[in-house]
Amino acid sequence: MIRFLGRSPALRRNSLFVESVRGVVTSHCPDSNTDAVKEEAKPFFSVPGPKKLPVIGNLHLFSRFGPYTFERLYDAYADLYEKHGPIVRLDVGIKMLLLFRPEDIKKLFVNEKHPQRPLFEALKHYRLKRKDVYSCAGMITENGEEWWRIRKPIQFIMNPAFPKIYFPHHAQIADDLVRFIDQKRDAQGIVPDFLKVLYRFTEEAVGLLCFGKRLGLLSLNSGTDAEADFSKQLTQASEDTLKSLADSLLEFPWWKIFPTSTYKTLVRTQDFFQSFAAKCIKEAELKLKDPAYKDDGSLELLRRLFEDETVKPTDISLLMTELFAAGIDTTGNTIGFALYNLAKNPDVQEKLYRHIQKGVSDVLTADSLYEVRYLRACILESHRVSPATGSIARILTEPKILSGYQIPENVLCIGMQPIICRQEQHFDDPMDFRPERWLNEDHSKMEKKYHPYTLTPFSTGRRKCVGFRIAEQEINICVLKIIQNFRVEYDGPEIGAIMRLSFIPDKPLNLKFIPRK
Repeated sequence: MIRFLGRSPALRRNSLFVESVRGVVTSHCPDSNTDAVKEEAKPFFSVPGPKKLPVIGNLHLFSRFGPYTFERLYDAYADLYEKHGPIVRLDVGIKMLLLFRPEDIKKLFVNEKHPQRPLFEALKHYRLKRKDVYSCAGMITENGEEWWRIRKPIQFIMNPAFPKIYFPHHAQIADDLVRFIDQKRDAQGIVPDFLKVLYRFTEEAVGLLCFGKRLGLLSLNSGTDAEADFSKQLTQASEDTLKSLADSLLEFPWWKIFPTSTYKTLVRTQDFFQSFAAKCIKEAELKLKDPAYKDDGSLELLRRLFEDETVKPTDISLLMTELFAAGIDTTGNTIGFALYNLAKNPDVQEKLYRHIQKGVSDVLTADSLYEVRYLRACILESHRVSPATGSIARILTEPKILSGYQIPENVLCIGMQPIICRQEQHFDDPMDFRPERWLNEDHSKMEKKYHPYTLTPFSTGRRKCVGFRIAEQEINICVLKIIQNFRVEYDGPEIGAIMRLSFIPDKPLNLKFIPRK
């Protein structure tokens, strides 16, 4: 299948899942690949897994005639875990392993130089055909040295100091969001389908990063003006990109022979994002030549890229296209899930409000935001119970021993962190939303109590999300500003998630916002 998971709304009450995470006792597996260990390890063909059919392997399990669906992959993987244990082999056109032990996942990152991940072949095919606008297939699609060539020039945004340049701008965008919420609340205080509003916030925030300008999507009259239509176009393009990428992975690759509807959708969305990015970059380039914008911090990302003589103009356009498109949905979904979890746990929400009142003065700064540790714990706990991203995937570049089995190179290995995060052997009362588990007793500091590979919301290793620090800043500012100004409530059916390459809520996020006095 692929490297991502889906989360089902049934998981909190699904006895299949609860029993599966309780019922398997894993054995110790040595962390070395010494000759002695290799001799003791069992052969790859003996890794447990579902029965395969001739030619198609396990693909039938995920077909319309099988028990599993892409939207509910989380249930599928929980079921496979219960039936086969902490390591599961699947044959879905490629050799694939599901890993349910953090110790095994850790081994995927040993001796990483140019990490190999599954490719979005349809996207790569299209971009390499358009060499007039794309210098390569991009960070999310390339592997090997070409991936590092396009990734290396933008590594600087991972420096902890870099997001602080954009902090005042992101704080202003969050203030605009608070005013927007206040205007859009109905008579009961509800903002229907609030996720769409959150996408406006993320579009504004990532647009400022990538293009050095505001997009006007949170202006108070944008419900009826052209900005509203533009926001819909951005959101729809982002949703269509995720769906077409997922479909291109799941479907037979007819697009290699003729342009399928999935391929046409992918091309349309890529053309939309690329043309928008190119236009904005051209505007920013003119500003950078104007002395009046010399000290404009919102242009810092583009300023550094234009000053880098190793970076081609088509590289800049491609990098900004990818950062912009990737920064909309996942960040918005993460904020949405966090607010939902806080609404469902009002005692936690009020405790967070008290911590905000105590830790933040009249003017929010990057330092004071960082000091609200209970906020960071709430976000981390939301990542654990309601992940907005899937699992870590690596194609082995060398043989490894995982759970006592000899695994050859070129096998796709997927870490099942969303399931691991709900296992009692790793977390006490795993179905409870309890941010305190990430803090010391007096909440004065974060504590690393758990295996570091149980939860990796932004991945890890050399291919860790390049924009993770920016995303964290946006998430924390947004949640803080909302809880600081509103009590958030939710009175509706339980919300789970479905898979669109990232997790999205499976029902409208109809949150109620009650202004705090």
